[in-house]
Parts: sequence; structure tokens; C-alpha cells
Amino acid sequence: MAENEHIFRRGEPPTTSVFIQPLSTGSGIEFTAIKYVTWCELTYQLQRKDASMGDFVTVRECTFDGGGTLRNGKCPEWPQASNPLTELFPPDTQWRIRVYNQEECSNNGIKFLDSTYCHLERSPPPPPLNPRPSPPPPSPPPPGAPPHPPHTPPLLPPSPTAPPPLVPSCLLGFEVAESDEAFVARADASNPNHYP
Repeated sequence: MAENEHIFRRGEPPTTSVFIQPLSTGSGIEFTAIKYVTWCELTYQLQRKDASMGDFVTVRECTFDGGGTLRNGKCPEWPQASNPLTELFPPDTQWRIRVYNQEECSNNGIKFLDSTYCHLERSPPPPPLNPRPSPPPPSPPPPGAPPHPPHTPPLLPPSPTAPPPLVPSCLLGFEVAESDEAFVARADASNPNHYP
């Protein structure tokens, strides 16, 4: 999104207290980098919805002002390698970021709402093993030979089925450069456009 494309306003019609950024679809999500910058306190919510649900529900959220990244500790709740989601959802799950103004932010625009993320999908189960061909039926005994019971091979216990492994699929997102960490730290220190 362009800088200041969305301005949060308080107390004047129309009140703009929510901004939504759609993400892509997948079972799970893990962020590898974020750069969320607005010079006032906002709540950032990660939400999901699948075909069985009526509306989006919040999975994780954090509230902070200034600049937030995965490394600066302002949003440790965000799903990342050190704090992953504990559940995977249907593959058609839609994800979005909802930025919410709890009446603390007046006349401030979103400077950055950049994310890089991967989707985690369960791999499909392996195809069933080809069954062993059944042995041909025994030939009839020659005339005059005493019958004997057929040989039955011992039954093997069924093999346990392990859950399919998780397969990361890094998809769309915005590139967040390593140098952005320094930018956010400097911006937090100076914060010239902060309006309490």
C-alpha cells in the first residue's frame, strides 16, 4: 500500500477506524518479516475465515505504536518460527490483516504495512502401497495323495500411519529488507509525526 493511503481519523464523519489488508489462502501462515509503521497506537489483528464460517475470526493480535517488526519485540504474538500457530485449518482458509484504531489514533496514516509470509500446508497422504499379488489358487492334489491343509502366511500387523508432514509454501508477500529493522528503530526514536 502507498504511504498514507489510509488515514485514521477520530470523531469526524466518516470515522475511519479499520483498515483491511487481504492475504492469500492456505491452511496455516507463518510470517518471516513484518514492517508495520504508524505514528500512533493501533491494534493489528491476524484473522481467518473458511467455507464453514460466517465471518472472519481473530487468530492473533498485538497493539503498539510506532514501528513493529518481528525482531523488535513489539508484536511477539504474531505467528513466526519462534511462535507458530498450533493448529492448521482447511486449505481454503482466507487470511487478512485487520488494523483497528481504538480511538487512540487521530489524523495519522499507515506508513508501512509490509509482510513476508509462508503458508504451511499438510502434504497429501502418500498413495496406498500396491497390494501384493495374491498367490494363484493351489492346484488340486494328484490322485491318490492325501490332502493336507493349505499353508496360510502369518498376518502382519497394520503399519501405523503417521500424520502427513507440514510443507512450507512461501507465497506472496512484500519484501521486507533486513535494513528495514534499522529504519524502524530510527523512526521509533525520532517519531516526528506522533499525535497523542
